[in-house]
Amino acid sequence: MKRLFLLPLICVLAAAAAAQSVTGIWKGSLMGQLPVVLNIISSTEATLSSPLQGAWGIPCDSVAVAPDGRSVYLALSSLGASFEGRLSDDDTRLAGTFFQGMPVPLDLTRGTADDLVPDRPQTPRPPFLYREEEVSFNNGDITLAGTLTLPAMRSFRKAGYPAVVLITGSGRQNRDEEILGHKPFAVIADYLTRAGIAVLRYDDRGAGESSAASGQETTLDNAADAMAALRYLRSRPETDTTRTGLLGHSEGGSIAFINAATHPDEVNFVVSLAGPAVKGENLIVRQNLDIIALSGGSLDAALTDSLRRVFAVVASPADSLSAVAALLPAMRALQPEADDSQLDAMIAPMMTPWYRTFMRLDPAEYLVKITCPVLALNGSWDDQVNSGENLAAISAALPLAETVEFPGLNHMFQEVPSRQAAMNYGAITQTISPDVLTKIASWITKLPKNH
Repeated sequence: MKRLFLLPLICVLAAAAAAQSVTGIWKGSLMGQLPVVLNIISSTEATLSSPLQGAWGIPCDSVAVAPDGRSVYLALSSLGASFEGRLSDDDTRLAGTFFQGMPVPLDLTRGTADDLVPDRPQTPRPPFLYREEEVSFNNGDITLAGTLTLPAMRSFRKAGYPAVVLITGSGRQNRDEEILGHKPFAVIADYLTRAGIAVLRYDDRGAGESSAASGQETTLDNAADAMAALRYLRSRPETDTTRTGLLGHSEGGSIAFINAATHPDEVNFVVSLAGPAVKGENLIVRQNLDIIALSGGSLDAALTDSLRRVFAVVASPADSLSAVAALLPAMRALQPEADDSQLDAMIAPMMTPWYRTFMRLDPAEYLVKITCPVLALNGSWDDQVNSGENLAAISAALPLAETVEFPGLNHMFQEVPSRQAAMNYGAITQTISPDVLTKIASWITKLPKNH
């Protein structure tokens, strides 16, 4: 799910220099709490990574080296930050001061190439114990590119393997649903394929190798793309067309619900990972309230009322000009210190076809029409799609659906070290809880064979 706020990126800097002795990889931490990694590629090029914030390879825009080649200076004007330091006599330390509003000592030591990439132990790496095939398929004029993974073993039945299409959440995402160094769909595909299930994952429009996006797409267009993926998967001779379904994460879960309701003869099952089951307007209000409360903000009737007014306007059938005019006073109540240009910048994303359609979409209208098996999973610490509210909505509409809340998991189904860290996805090395992977695989493989 897209959030309506931006988590502030703590601005961190390190140093670059021209002398050969300072090229290479340096690592350290600000105030002993915020790790930083600097890669000095050459005398004019360097990058800075902040692993805890999931920020990797930030380019440094100003580098200077003293005539003796031992002192270095780096600035990043966009962050209002700078660093100056000097190499130790043995070239093993780069010690200096980081400035951003106030000076902070920063000592860096030599690192390795492993420090330049996120620690993501679950990301699958070759050789794979299954078949992997690059594929493409069409939805009208749109070409979608993806990866099909097929179990290595021969199917014991001529009908083929159970099979599933993976559907990403909101925004343009690649086939791995890559975020902050994590590749959750690659992890899911790897696990399910090794369990004997064929998996198709694909790049969204405008991502990876798929066709460009127009910017006018809505959830319903994304649903049509997912059906094109399912039809391609069903056309493959390796798949069992009586056990071929959809697995969607976040908005992808809603898309799976939509397609199961509108194409019952083709969607044999649905797995929802934090799929919204309440109207988008209500979901986003709850999302904002939960995040404000988690961050220590004060929740009162006036704030709640202002949020509801804002999203009610976005969800309304009013044309864009009328909606913007109605939004301005409601947004001013939420952001009293913002000027008109800042308010315009906040409002613009809410006026896109995708956002307004999502606000109006009510999954309950589709859930009651679903006849296939449904597995719905959520994490108890999901601050984007509230677990209790959405699982209850699924159970109310589909009494036979299996719903499971995993304690201590966040929106990405990661095991979270603390409640306050639930949305710090990049700082968590785990990509997805093994318990979730096991549940999905066992549930799909136990689906009855209808032949």
